[in-house]
Order: sequence, then C-alpha cells, then structure tokens
Amino acid sequence: MTTFKYKGLSPDGAKISGVIKAYDEYEAVSQLRETCSVVTRIDPVPEQRTGPITIGRKRIKDKELAILCSQFAIILTSGLPIVRCVEMVAAQARTREVRQLLERVAEDVSGGYSLAQSFSNAGTLLPVTFIETIRAGEQSGTLELCFQRLHTYYDKSSKTRAKLVSTLTYPALVLIVAAIVFLIIMVVAVPMFTSAFAQLGSDLPPVTRGLIAVSDFLQHFWWTLLLIVLAILIVRLLLRRSEQGRLFLAAGKLRRSPLRRLHQMNAAAQFAATMATMLAAGLPVTRALEVTSGVVSNALFADSVRRVRQGVEQGRALADCMLADPTFPRLLTEMTGVQVLDRSGLILDIFAQRARTREGRLQVELAQYQYLLPRLIGMWTHLERQGGTSGKGPIGSKGPGETQLETDRRHIHRKIDKLKAELEEVRRVRGTQRQRRMKNEIPVVAIVGYTNAGKSTLLNAITGAGIPANNRLFDTLDTTTRLLTVSDTLDVVISDTVGFIRKLPHQLVEAFKATLEELEYADLLLHVIDVSNPQWQQQAAIVESLIRELKADHIPCLRVYNKCDLAFSGQRSAGEDTVSISAKTGEGVPELLACIDKKLDKGTRRVTLHLPYDKAGLLDGLYREAKVESVEYAASIDVVAVCPPKVLGQVKDYVEGWHEEKEDWEL
Repeated sequence: MTTFKYKGLSPDGAKISGVIKAYDEYEAVSQLRETCSVVTRIDPVPEQRTGPITIGRKRIKDKELAILCSQFAIILTSGLPIVRCVEMVAAQARTREVRQLLERVAEDVSGGYSLAQSFSNAGTLLPVTFIETIRAGEQSGTLELCFQRLHTYYDKSSKTRAKLVSTLTYPALVLIVAAIVFLIIMVVAVPMFTSAFAQLGSDLPPVTRGLIAVSDFLQHFWWTLLLIVLAILIVRLLLRRSEQGRLFLAAGKLRRSPLRRLHQMNAAAQFAATMATMLAAGLPVTRALEVTSGVVSNALFADSVRRVRQGVEQGRALADCMLADPTFPRLLTEMTGVQVLDRSGLILDIFAQRARTREGRLQVELAQYQYLLPRLIGMWTHLERQGGTSGKGPIGSKGPGETQLETDRRHIHRKIDKLKAELEEVRRVRGTQRQRRMKNEIPVVAIVGYTNAGKSTLLNAITGAGIPANNRLFDTLDTTTRLLTVSDTLDVVISDTVGFIRKLPHQLVEAFKATLEELEYADLLLHVIDVSNPQWQQQAAIVESLIRELKADHIPCLRVYNKCDLAFSGQRSAGEDTVSISAKTGEGVPELLACIDKKLDKGTRRVTLHLPYDKAGLLDGLYREAKVESVEYAASIDVVAVCPPKVLGQVKDYVEGWHEEKEDWEL
C-alpha cells in the first residue's frame, strides 16, 4: 500500500491535513470523503525503506534460495496470485531473515511494484542472478519456468559448494595438525636436545643446526612471526578495498597459487552455470554477461567477463572474445565456439546440402552471399589499427582489419554480380521456353505448398517423373517440369516448385526469383496441403500469404489435401476448389485430374471432320493450330483432330454431328 499526504476542508470549513494509506490515489480520495468535504491536495509520500535486518549476513545461502525457488514454482503452477504466493512462501520460511524479506516483498507487490522490483527493494540479501532472472520471467510470461531454473541452479551450486568444502576439509585438518605438531617439536622437544648436543662439542650436521636455529627463533622471536602474519592480513585487507588490489589477489589465485587449477575450474563453473540460467530466462547475451560478471567470485575472471561483454557489444562473436582471453579454460572456449546459426543461416545451410543442379547451386550461392554481406562488420575487429592519425602513420591510414573488410566486400559484390548475370541467363532461357509453350497454347500448372507437403510425390504419381521425394524439409530446390496428359483433349505442363516456409528469408525470395517466376505465368496453382500435420491450417495460410506477396493471387488455385490416408476424417474437405488425395497410395488422383480438366477447359474438343476436296487447304491450318490424330482419304477427307475453339469456329460446317451451343439468353 502507498502512503498519501493530503490537505482538505472539513464539513464545517476548517482546514485539515494528514496522511492516509491506500492502494491508489482514487481509493485514498474515496476514504477521505468520510472526513473531508473537499480534498484540495493529495500527494504520495516517498517511502523511507530501511530494509530487513540482515544480522551480519551478506546474502541468503544457495540452499535456502533453492528451497525458496522450489516453493514459488510449485505454488505458481496452481494459478494463485503473486501476492498470495509470496505470503504462503513467507509463512513457510525457516529463518527470520527470509520471513521478513518475503513480508516486505508481499507488501511491495500489493502496492503495485513488480515482483523483481520488490525483491530488489529488499536489500542485499538476494543475489543479482535471482532478481534478473525473475525480471526476465515477468517480461516473457514464463515466471514459473524461471523459478524452476533458479531452483536447479541454486541446488547445484549448493551441492557443489558442499562437495568442495568436504573435499578440502580433510587436507586442511591434516595441515593444521601438522603445524601444531611442528610447533610442539620446535618449542619443546628440540631445546631438550640442544644442551646435550652442546656438551658433545662436535660439529653437528647442517640439518640439525637448521632445526636448532628455527627452534631458537620460535622461542625468542615468536612475536616477529605474529607481526608478519598480521602484516600480511592487513595488506590483504587493504588490497581488497581497491579494484587493482582485488585483481592482484585474484591473479595470485588463478596464476600463482598451488590450487590455481581448482580456482580456475570453480570460476569457469560459476560462469557457465550463470550464463546458462540467464540465457535460458531470455536475457540478451550482453545483459547476461553483465550479470555474470557480478556473480563470479574471482575478480580477475569477472574482469575478463566484462571485457568479453565489451567485445560482444562491438559486434564480435562470443567465442572469439573468450578465445582471445587466456583466463577462460580452453575447454570452455571450444564448447562456446560451436557454430550457432540463426534461422536464415540454418535454412541456407540446408539448401546448400539439397542443391543438385547448376541452377539450384547458383541460387543457393547467391542467397548465401547476400546473407553474408551485411554480417561482415565486426568479423575483423581482432586486427587492430596499426597506423591511424595519432602521428605514428600517415593521415587516413587504415588498419589491416578495415582493409580486409573492404577487400571482402568488393569480392562479395563481384560474386553477387556474376551470379545474378548467370541467373539472368537462366531466366532468359526459361522465358524462351515459356513463350514457346504460350504460342502452342499449352496450359501451365504449378505445384505449390509448404515444405514436405508431398509436392514431389504428387508429381511422380501423376507423371512418373521419378524425381527424389524424401520425407525431409527442403528436399526440392530445382524446378522440375513435365508434360501431363490430363484427358483426351487436354495436355498441360506441370512444374514442381521449392517448398515454402513461415517467414521465408528475403535472400531466398530474391535468389529463387527465376524459379518462383513460374508462378506468375501459371494458368492454375495446385496448393498441396499436408492434412496429417496438426498445424496444416497455419501452414496453408502461410503459403497463401506468400502467394500474395509473389503477386500470383489472381491465378486460379485448387486446394489439394494430401496424405488423407493419415488424417482424421474431419480434416478431409471437398468442394469445387478442393480435392482430397493420397499421392503415395494414388487415392483421389483421378478426381484431381478431373478437377484440373474442369478448371482448364477452354472449349477444346475432339471432333471428326469431313472436308470436301476443294477445301483441302483447311487441312494445312489444322496441322498448324490443332492436334491432328488421323487422316483418311475417301469420298471426302476424314480428319480426327483435337481443335481449340478458334479452329472449331473455322471448320464447324464440316464437323460431324455439330450443333452450336447457345447462350441462356438465346434460348
């Protein structure tokens, strides 16, 4: 709740003032209506927070945090409000510090603070990892999952710490006992033999003389040893108060200490675990590195993490930044350096593996270069400036990094221009073939659909093309065209196209323009839909939106619901523009061909003509503009031909059994 300071007038007109607690200003004014006739001013009072009592503790232990996160995750799963969850966890707290903290958090959340801000207001008991993960969970709506990740993180951390302590306890006890025994021997035992050695009057071995000297020093100058130990502690305390001092001490642990390997592995484990938790919570890499630098206990390792963060902000890869710093173990840098691709890069990589023909390889290579070009910046930052304008070199001189970047850009631009020229030649050849088909009035049918919907399998089923049709994404990159006899009066050219996908990268659309151009000149689109996929409706919508982007939405489209043998009965659809098939088993293929014939029927008919011999000149026109199947010379010239409407209008007087169809208004 928030405290408000108010001023107003009482019912009798007297000025009054005071404070009141409410959730918001509106509620505060409503409460004041009972005592004030007029509220002249109301302002929120900034809270003076003292924070919970820590009793000398810097933060809550990892084991307690693990239990706390586990309780939050379980209670949040039940769907209870945040305030109620905090109150329930506070009631189950095992320590007074945690209970006080959670009570303060519950109060802040009730007052309108976010859960992360409420934990942040609680003081220094909670680590920054905990608060940042909660903040990321609130922003992404995955608070339950974030608490589960934090439980796993702190549980592993507490177990690792306990194992480390148990491992070092025995050697530490052995060293302490050995030191005590050594002091007893030096102070008590050795002086008992010193007088005996003196009476002998003979020369003692160097080792014995050394022991006697150490014994005498400990007996008479023990305070010097205490002063040395005290001086070391004071110097260590002073060094810890400065940044350079902390780095010096941390460097001693990582580079000069007998346990340096153990310290390095411990710091690396802290770094890896914290980064994994932060990235899983949805934090950006730079923010995750910032939080991690505050969590790592070794100051030198933390400073290295901050330098890595600066490098990532400049555009360098995380693995490259870590590799340039010897503080990080080689194993950690190698694991981080595993190639990570974004969505577009992954699709391009798959396309590169699938391309078989020269045209397909050209298109993929062009898309790869277009993808790489804007990502060259930052790749050569490890090549520092060697000249510059600081007086050590000529004005305007550039370092090897900038020179390499410019060289690579010019090289890529040249490659892109060359590939575009080659693809333009491919497009010209396709245009010539397309004009020939248009001249012959052969309809074009294009098969489109989401990737792995069964387009290639359908083409094989209706034409016997024999092209590879595997159950995997982006298996077809190259356009395959075949001649298909749909009926005795209709032949079409049918083409298989590259599969679509959600958010198709712009580079692919540009590179595959020569292939996708077939859609613009098609007379009919066969939209193949995999109805066995639970998300087939979303996939169909994506394909239709991409067709609109390619400006092919004006072309008639026939929906082909494929894999109907694997789909539920409710997913099978029928209608004028739909047909259900199974390209693998052949079910529904005849109905599909009948639908194609109906869609592309332009009045072409197979007819028998009886031409008089004085009209033999018409036969030459039939050979040019129709499909002549047979010719017999008898009393007349008997011709069987498949004629388009234009030719039928010229020879209708000689067609056997011809009757001209009339429009409805003529009947």
